[in-house]
Amino acid sequence: VRESAGVDAYVVLADPEQEAAAAAVAQTLRGAGHRVLTSLSPAKIAKQFQSAEQCGARFAVIVGSEFPDLTLRDLRDRSERSVPCDRVVEVFAEIL
Repeated sequence: VRESAGVDAYVVLADPEQEAAAAAVAQTLRGAGHRVLTSLSPAKIAKQFQSAEQCGARFAVIVGSEFPDLTLRDLRDRSERSVPCDRVVEVFAEIL
């Protein structure tokens, strides 16, 4: 049981060349039943993190030049971990 009806994750695009990958990650998480938001227009990373916090997202999923590895940042305690793209749904199932 989830603790709130808020946003589970906000996908942050850190490398504009990975825009398609970021959209795919968001869609994969949504397909697994998670509430996911992304920026609808190109924005600086700091602005994306600000949007993530404003919408109450629990995690930021950072898609950058390290893709297919993602960075998963807990927006409550600021901890980060690297997660392979093909395990992101599994990891979310463990932590939410």
